[in-house]
Amino acid sequence: MVKNSNEGFTLIEVVLAIAILAIALVPIFGYMINSQSVITHADRREKALILAQQEMEIIKNMDYDNIDDTIIADIDYTDPDLNLDKYPEYTRTLEKPIPEYESIMKTIIITVSWGDSNEHSVTLKTKVAKR
Repeated sequence: MVKNSNEGFTLIEVVLAIAILAIALVPIFGYMINSQSVITHADRREKALILAQQEMEIIKNMDYDNIDDTIIADIDYTDPDLNLDKYPEYTRTLEKPIPEYESIMKTIIITVSWGDSNEHSVTLKTKVAKR
């Protein structure tokens, strides 16, 4: 009697296994690529927020009477933490302080933008009162 030994896999079984594996892995790779872009955006947003917060803290620590149209000239942008030369992809905009409530309070608005045509931005807004 001849005994037929069928150990191993046929070519069709191997091809089907590879096809099923490929179908399962393609969406996973798509999620990985998408998550990388989400992480990059979150990192850039965090840097922009930190830059805006640093500038906001400097302005909040100024004497109330010095917070005016010339506020940009009073900030030391040579400080390495505030110098945007270190972060060329970011653009900072400081709006003119808005006096309110019979000039005892001012609204400060700082916007830091990034990306092509500055399509992404972070805006911080606060009120500073006369002490």
